[in-house]
Amino acid sequence: MKKTLAIALLTPAPAFAHAGDHSHGFTQNIAHALSQPDHLVAALGVIALAYAAYRLVKG
Repeated sequence: MKKTLAIALLTPAPAFAHAGDHSHGFTQNIAHALSQPDHLVAALGVIALAYAAYRLVKG
């Protein structure tokens, strides 16, 4: 089970990026990042990895 999960997590998948100009002001970029599902999923993934690393180090 652990090996299957590791393979699934480490297998690259295509990016579902959206086209568009991302060179606006700071507030527009923040609003864009908080309103797009792909950015939210990426942010949640980073938070999950950081939490897992914290738990691993904390013991």
